[in-house]
Amino acid sequence: MEESMEGARRTLAILRAVNVRRGKWFGVTDIAAAVGLPKSTTHRFLSVFVEEGILQHTGATGKYAVAGSVPVIHTLDTAGQVS
Repeated sequence: MEESMEGARRTLAILRAVNVRRGKWFGVTDIAAAVGLPKSTTHRFLSVFVEEGILQHTGATGKYAVAGSVPVIHTLDTAGQVS
């Protein structure tokens, strides 16, 4: 159970990091540094997101971008305000 919870936490952390880069191209290193995960782990997550249509990937530069049809992910700050 704990492993699945950790996977869920990692997924959410990566999605949040990706969401703040909406409208920009970014690399694995950018996201890995933002969430504190190894690049190899981050790459596996990003690859799944590409397969599921959440992200786009360009082979020419190796960069990723949020797919246009993905809804914006909002989070609540400590005061309960949507950011």
